[in-house]
Amino acid sequence: MKSGWLRWVALLDTREAPESLAAVRIVVGATVLLTLAHAWWSGAAAFWVATAQGGVGATEPGVLEIAGGLTGLNVRALLIVGLAAGAMLTLGCYCASARSCSPTR
Repeated sequence: MKSGWLRWVALLDTREAPESLAAVRIVVGATVLLTLAHAWWSGAAAFWVATAQGGVGATEPGVLEIAGGLTGLNVRALLIVGLAAGAMLTLGCYCASARSCSPTR
């Protein structure tokens, strides 16, 4: 009879089929893509733009202070980067480099 530790190691050491990882990657990427696209299309991104710049947001600019604050252009640029990242994740563009870094058995 195996000890509890050996059973735990055997459970965590099993390889999982790549389809489940791909499905999770697609769902997460599509969620990011659709959430940011909805924020752009519905105008909810205006909450991130400072009131001094014509938006309705009253948040601190944080690291965007370096780039000029919470302007409409900065928020739009961040949305574009986020949309591109969500699309690339959904399509699997990040996976090729991950495969080259994964350990082989």
